[in-house]
Amino acid sequence: EAIIQTIPELSTLVSVLDATGLLPELGGPGPLTLFAPTNAAFEALNLPPDTSVDVVTNVLLYHVVSGQIDLAVGSIPYTALNGDELVVTVSESERTVNTANIGDTYPASNGVVYIIDAVLLPPVNPSPTPAPGPTQCTLRFLEVNCVNLDGVDCSEGYGGANGSPQSVTIEYSIRNIGGDSAFLGELLADMSGPFTAMQSRNFDGAELGSAFRIDSFLIFQNVPVTAGQTVTVDSTIVANDANGADCTLSQANQFTFG
Repeated sequence: EAIIQTIPELSTLVSVLDATGLLPELGGPGPLTLFAPTNAAFEALNLPPDTSVDVVTNVLLYHVVSGQIDLAVGSIPYTALNGDELVVTVSESERTVNTANIGDTYPASNGVVYIIDAVLLPPVNPSPTPAPGPTQCTLRFLEVNCVNLDGVDCSEGYGGANGSPQSVTIEYSIRNIGGDSAFLGELLADMSGPFTAMQSRNFDGAELGSAFRIDSFLIFQNVPVTAGQTVTVDSTIVANDANGADCTLSQANQFTFG
């Protein structure tokens, strides 16, 4: 009969070890160290009744270390039989394994048993990062609106009376329609001519049903132009979709005034 079968406060541990077939293994030649959770520790864990045998077995093996551990001052890592690491810490004020307190000690014929007040749970390995999915850069385009200070559209060209100077606002917008992943980036532009008036903004997309609409991110405002002048605006959207795929888009727009 194993020593743990004679300790009333370990009856739940004995039952679980027996159900998983591990009880005979703990009675082997050893030496072994068993950190034995009490009945109260198992009750506090409240393990779901449908927990798989593999999961329970892994948890139980995390309480067993090959070799006999003699508690010594310090924090010492050990590898449990399930392959994960646990840490035993001993000082003048505490004796713990991970965060569980170590209580009474029971010598066994093949090692030692330490009573603990909590069930030790193996560390959870992080889930692997999923591979990037297909590119989600679907149907993107730039819109350009050009108006003079009177609100007259100048996208097709605008000439002032007698060639007098005029001022216009050129506004860029971007739309992403039909994509199922938003993308992040920056809209940049450069205007040719003897002037520079640029406002550049970072942007992100808000999902609206199955489409994304992202508007009004760069404005050339109150730009002076003269009759007969041709202005070219080169714009680029620097962006990646949610999968990290390149969504960069470039476009040039040309305006002739008068």
